[in-house]
Amino acid sequence: AQCVAMGATHLVVHMGAHPERALGLQRVAAACAAVADAYEQAGVALCLENHYPYDYHGLHELGGDPDDFLAVLEQVNSPAVRFCLDYGHSHMASNTEDFIARLAPWLAYTHIADSLGEHDDHLAAGDGTVDWPTVLRLTLQSGFRGPFTIEFPEQGDPTRFTRFLRLLEAAAD
Repeated sequence: AQCVAMGATHLVVHMGAHPERALGLQRVAAACAAVADAYEQAGVALCLENHYPYDYHGLHELGGDPDDFLAVLEQVNSPAVRFCLDYGHSHMASNTEDFIARLAPWLAYTHIADSLGEHDDHLAAGDGTVDWPTVLRLTLQSGFRGPFTIEFPEQGDPTRFTRFLRLLEAAAD
């Protein structure tokens, strides 16, 4: 109801953490199934965002691997429950290309953030080690056309924004 009142078309959420991965994923699937019809009727995509690798600092975050999403998305099987790709998060696990290849049918939203590959650095595209030409080309080849949501702090420097636009335009060529 709040999404509709705000005019939002997407709600992006993390899957949370759980010390027992399979049980945690079952709970995420049950929660998504419980609300999927309401989101579908409202025309809002509930986008599950990928997060840190499960073993990152012992946090037990769910959603760091494409298999986590497939376990939930295939079980829920709703057009309202979708996927948000955070490139910085997937870069931490070196599985961005796997996410794109396996979850393209559910991809509905992206977070553009770069990293150095170990932590969630939230750097501007091109300030880290994400292979932007490759991952953007693969994302566009999957059929995804946006939204591409820039998630890094601009700090008043528009060159970081225009640099990403150039990367995206080059990937589209």
